[in-house]
Amino acid sequence: MERFTRLSEDGKKYVAEAGSISVSEGICQGELIERLAKFENMLEHIMKEHEELPKELQALRDAEKTKTYKYREVFTRKLMNDSFVVELMGFGLK
Repeated sequence: MERFTRLSEDGKKYVAEAGSISVSEGICQGELIERLAKFENMLEHIMKEHEELPKELQALRDAEKTKTYKYREVFTRKLMNDSFVVELMGFGLK
């Protein structure tokens, strides 16, 4: 993956090269903004699933469907999602 950002000389903040972003009429655009938008969309999706998957599992438990393929699939997605959220928290993104 090509990075658009790097740590500044003082090591206190991140900066981007001028070619990765442009500002016109108060609006920022460019490859950096596109990648940030994709990342934010993914993060939003993961956080929504983080809230919804436990509810879906509980509904399956209430219906006594814990032995089904669907339950196992949702449970696996929840474990993967939880692991990813822990990683995000480690980088201060949650």
